[in-house]
Amino acid sequence: LHERAGATVGAPVVGFGPVRGMLLRPWRLAAGVCFGLACGSKWNGVVVLAAFGLLTWAWDAGARRALGVSAAWLRAAVADAVPALFSLVGVAFVVYVATWTGWLVHHDLMQDTYAKSYSWGGYVEEEPGSAIGEIGQALRDLWNYHHQVWTFHTVDVVRTTSDDPHPYESDPRGWLLVNRPVGMDLQGDVPPGQLGCTAPEGSTCLRQVLALGNPVLWWVGAAALLVALWRWVARRDWRFGVPLVGVAATWLPWFRYDDRSIFSFYAVATIPFTCAALALVLGLLLGRADANRRRRAGGAAVVGVVVVAVALSALFFWPIWTDQLIPHSEWEQRMWLDRWI
Repeated sequence: LHERAGATVGAPVVGFGPVRGMLLRPWRLAAGVCFGLACGSKWNGVVVLAAFGLLTWAWDAGARRALGVSAAWLRAAVADAVPALFSLVGVAFVVYVATWTGWLVHHDLMQDTYAKSYSWGGYVEEEPGSAIGEIGQALRDLWNYHHQVWTFHTVDVVRTTSDDPHPYESDPRGWLLVNRPVGMDLQGDVPPGQLGCTAPEGSTCLRQVLALGNPVLWWVGAAALLVALWRWVARRDWRFGVPLVGVAATWLPWFRYDDRSIFSFYAVATIPFTCAALALVLGLLLGRADANRRRRAGGAAVVGVVVVAVALSALFFWPIWTDQLIPHSEWEQRMWLDRWI
């Protein structure tokens, strides 16, 4: 639409503005494929799909309004959002179902395991009779399995924090600041001289796998998100809307479930969007290519400091990410916050 809008500038705009080829927009079709794969990995991808679907509608409406189209939001809903429903949602749905191909091929095994226990219905006792019938039965099995999984996660084993708190559960409000990492493995109290422990006498060694994000990267990323919000709202820079919408779609829905035992590693889906925001902000600090040498040198210095700090932080925390045996005193040096212990 941006290309068509550019070609239309200066020409009289009638009705909806440019509409030809709106259904076949290659990058939007590719996005539909990616969203389908995302949903196939984790159902939370549905929220991201919805969020970016609304964002693309807003972009298209803004482009039409810039061309002088009246009632641009409504007209964009017809000329852009309806085609996007097929290229984003429709394609994503087909790709999502395709990710279950292995399950569908062997649906009879799942049927034998779950159908009677979860009352999938009398159809499971019937012979398909044809290839079409077999496909239909496989899809019905898949639907029932989805219902079963949804019920399991929303009804059967919903455990509130007040009933049985988990030692590593955390409040989603602090996830972007790595408020509470999750310990995956721990071997403690290794005496000096055993298993390669180099601790002095009277102390011990330990090895740990701690699901702790690189704190420097997360903290500067959180600051970058604030800058991105300012650029998007105050300066109307559309680029910054992409990481912000991505972070919102992958993080904010968890606030609905803060009465359960939920964990900071759920925020892993925010990482690509946070890094995108950080890259955009670092680009601002670096300055335009046509800026004077002093401006570029100062910006490059700041960007270099950030990159080096992130790299050094990764090296520093590497032992507790990779289960390396270290003296207890060195482990304590890495526990910057009490809630990390």
